[in-house]
Amino acid sequence: KTALEIGCGVGRMTAAFAQEFGEVIGIDVSPEMVKKARARELPGARFLVGSGCDLSGVEDRSADFAFSYIVFQHIPEKAVILRYFEEAARVLRPGGLFRFHVNGLPHVELGSLLIEGYLSTSPRIPRLLHNKIPLARRRRLDSWWGHPVSLRSIRATCARSGLEIAAVTGRWTAEMWVGGRKRG
Repeated sequence: KTALEIGCGVGRMTAAFAQEFGEVIGIDVSPEMVKKARARELPGARFLVGSGCDLSGVEDRSADFAFSYIVFQHIPEKAVILRYFEEAARVLRPGGLFRFHVNGLPHVELGSLLIEGYLSTSPRIPRLLHNKIPLARRRRLDSWWGHPVSLRSIRATCARSGLEIAAVTGRWTAEMWVGGRKRG
């Protein structure tokens, strides 16, 4: 089986995947990170420098599992994040699985600003009230904080692309996980 890690960095998680899969493909936008990952000389692993907006260099129907953790949160354009779901559908074999970590906070775009709703766990708020007081924050869209994506947008993209969502955890949080499979 072949695993694909989107946003592999220096290959820390890729190393764990290499113990479980026959082949692992790690892709990252940073040439320096990919260089460091390659230096690890992980058996069965190969690393690619990606474009930051698609999975160019990964063949169609070549992966059995696609995974991404703490990557999509740093992409400032929602369309690019959704493009990765489409690209996962392209590179997964029928029946292949995916599991992606995304920022699912409720949000509204106002020009170049983003208003996000969230529940605070700040130490300034008494523990008794943690995760109970809804707050809003304003920030610029072009920052490394990335862009939140609604589950509704993800569902529509997956449906168009041939992916079925099997599980969602952490909905309405910055720690939302979406997983499923490619229709076969």
